[in-house]
Amino acid sequence: MFIRRLIPVMITLVVLMAGCATTKKVEEPPPVPRVRPAELAQNLKIAGADAHEAKDYVAAMRSYSEALALYEQLLPTAPETDSVSVDIERLTLNIAKLYIDIGFDDYARAQYDQALENFVQALETYSKIVPVTISEADYIGLILDLYKNIAIVAQSAGEYFMALEYYNKILELEPANEEVLNYKFVLLKDNLKDEKAAFEALKQFADVSQSPNAYLQLAIKYREQGNNAEAAKYYDQALALSNDPTLINTVADFYRATQQWLKSSQLYERFIATNPDRASLTTAYKLIGDNYRQARNNAKMVEFFEKYLELESDPQIALLVASHYNGTKTYGKVVTYASMTLSAEPGNSDARMLRGIAYYNLKRNNEAKADFDRLQNDPKYGDQAKQFLKAIK
Repeated sequence: MFIRRLIPVMITLVVLMAGCATTKKVEEPPPVPRVRPAELAQNLKIAGADAHEAKDYVAAMRSYSEALALYEQLLPTAPETDSVSVDIERLTLNIAKLYIDIGFDDYARAQYDQALENFVQALETYSKIVPVTISEADYIGLILDLYKNIAIVAQSAGEYFMALEYYNKILELEPANEEVLNYKFVLLKDNLKDEKAAFEALKQFADVSQSPNAYLQLAIKYREQGNNAEAAKYYDQALALSNDPTLINTVADFYRATQQWLKSSQLYERFIATNPDRASLTTAYKLIGDNYRQARNNAKMVEFFEKYLELESDPQIALLVASHYNGTKTYGKVVTYASMTLSAEPGNSDARMLRGIAYYNLKRNNEAKADFDRLQNDPKYGDQAKQFLKAIK
């Protein structure tokens, strides 16, 4: 009987306690402030820029991409005053710039394939831009710079036809781009080994740039091929644009090698007018003298050989000049130049005979006799020397 009464009491207590528990007040956490999508996008954009500057490219790409996705969601319903389209444009430019920066880092590490991939990604990103604030000229400038980067990296990566494709893309927009024309020439000549196409590219570059060096390169190439007529054409075009002493000398040498003696001499004289150093001046005088010798213009030959001999002792040239003056009976000059030869080559019988004859005609018999005495036993001039000695007695 005791147990039965207790059971209802215990049940009542449990129920009451349960009732008290359900009426206790529970404190709720404070509500989390709701961030609007526009604010979130702005925050992500700033975070992306900070990561980009810190070269944390993974974080920058994630933040930029998330911000761009939010702005694209907002665009259809955004009022014009919100400038969402401007934010999309700038974020797209930032993403393209990020790919470019990664590409440059890859290129610096000689990871050309990865660099190329990132530059191509940048180009694809640029293609998605709907210009809002950026001008058409600036937009095209960005594209051209990227074309150039792709071409150069492709060339480094051995993707020569891809490089050529992008050089041509630039030239479609800028036909007079000298730098790219030169890059294209080098690519065709050195990498693709296409001499014909390389020549055409070099001609285009030369005509556009009016570069003396480009015309000079054309001339050298034609000369190497044995086409001297075309070589002369481009040498002359180079000279018309430049008074560079080295260029003038180069072209003068070309005309000398092709036996155009007068033109070569005229160019050496033009070179002399540039006030070259003593050694170069000496050589020029000698070459002009020899050009006129080849052209059988003895008067001009001697004029320049004498200038040469004022700067350089040359027994063979001196003998040649002495012989010329012997023919014109200018005996004082014969003595001068024959003596120059004999001072270097005392046994030179040709010079001694010329000088002896000159002394004889100048009535300087003692000096003539001294020279003829030394020639009495000479196999070439002995008999002639003995006759002069008899005449002197």
